[in-house]
Amino acid sequence: MLAAILSSVALAPADPPVTIRDFIRPNGPVVTRVAFDNEIAVYFGEGMDPKVDWMNGYIKDVWRKMKRTYGSFGPDPRIYVVAHANKEFNYATINNRFDEGFGWRNVIDLGGAWNWHSPAQLNYEVITHELAHIVEGGSKNTKESPTFEFWGDGPWAEIFIFDMYTQLGKKEWAANWFERMQTSRNSHYGDKEKYYFFRDWFFPIYDKHGGAAVFDRYFTLLSKHFPKKDILANGVPAKEYARRATFGEVLHFFSAAARADLRAQYTKAFGWDEKIEASYLKARSDFAGLPKY
Repeated sequence: MLAAILSSVALAPADPPVTIRDFIRPNGPVVTRVAFDNEIAVYFGEGMDPKVDWMNGYIKDVWRKMKRTYGSFGPDPRIYVVAHANKEFNYATINNRFDEGFGWRNVIDLGGAWNWHSPAQLNYEVITHELAHIVEGGSKNTKESPTFEFWGDGPWAEIFIFDMYTQLGKKEWAANWFERMQTSRNSHYGDKEKYYFFRDWFFPIYDKHGGAAVFDRYFTLLSKHFPKKDILANGVPAKEYARRATFGEVLHFFSAAARADLRAQYTKAFGWDEKIEASYLKARSDFAGLPKY
């Protein structure tokens, strides 16, 4: 019993700093810690009421599901949350442990024109959206999102939000989100054409090939097979994806993760032409070591 107690004490993380600098905004204002435990640390900036705490439990629940589904996000067990009410900077964004800003921590930065005392479902959606970016850009001990050219800012977050609502047992939220996503259209990064990513690509893969586990396999395959380069993160050797993936590589890796040929699904979602055909065949040749499908 004594050994178990000593072990748990030894594994408890040190208290997070009382203040940190918000490097994302101009001039890096200092934000102050208002709450923390072994899984979350919350910091408020200008205009925030320290009594606001509705998001703490929800973020911690999602953070637990993220780690259970996608593995570790580094040696620091906490997710850091920065919030402010300065309407001049009305946005939400992230910093992950491979980024120098916020001191090499996994951070979601929330702010602006929210009603912090009476949150709407939109507030939870924005929070979950930002946590999705922590997964794509900082999971599997590797920095970057090689698929960002393919799905841009929104589509991956859409299926992540649906999955998290589902995992957390928020059936009404999940059903509402699913219905809304039937008409959601997004572009590939930098492209003008819009597609039904959730309806015709992500959800069918999720529904037919193992739920969130298929996305975990996708990120795992990227981490094992996609080109990387050496970097330093807080002075420690780390890895970063060396480039962004082609669309043919995305299809090949997703097919390997789904353990099924997804060309028909890809065609339904995005169309098919000689360019994607050539890209896909090259991907199969370049990454012949992926699991067969």
